[in-house]
Amino acid sequence: MERCDNDSSSSEDEVNLNALREATDDSFIKKFYEDKTKKIETTPEGIADTKNTDNYETNGLSQSCKDFIARKLMQRLDSTIRLSDDLEVDLEVKNKPSEDIGIKLLSTSSIILTKFEEEAELPRLKKPIIMDSYSEKSNKKKCKEVAIESDQILSQEETKYWTNRKPGKVFKYKKQKNGLLVEISN
Repeated sequence: MERCDNDSSSSEDEVNLNALREATDDSFIKKFYEDKTKKIETTPEGIADTKNTDNYETNGLSQSCKDFIARKLMQRLDSTIRLSDDLEVDLEVKNKPSEDIGIKLLSTSSIILTKFEEEAELPRLKKPIIMDSYSEKSNKKKCKEVAIESDQILSQEETKYWTNRKPGKVFKYKKQKNGLLVEISN
């Protein structure tokens, strides 16, 4: 739909256009940013930088923190490792990389473990189980020890401490003419 008032619509457009120009006045924005950059440039260099310059890795620890933890861990491992007399340990200088053949717990550790002589654990020999020869005599003897004679069962010697259970409650019923059963109370 077109408006018939071309004059009124053009004046509204001009008002909107002027408002848009005022809103996008970039001279104000430029002045604002220039003031900020001048303040940043004029900061005195004598003030110490308080920001930590360590770079943080993905685990959140700085390099100085990692170095400190590694030093403490190396000291603790070196103090807790006990070397046995059977184990040959060569303390090598780092300047001789060709002779550094062995195991280091840490790359900065001064102790190099070489020539692990593990005691060969021989499998234990199983002793053969000596089985008694089962004979008929030993089987009969064992059966006689276990068997109970019928006289002992009938005498009830072992059952004299048993108690009889109470007899259950007895219900009495009476049949009516129509075939229904009715309980008789005592």
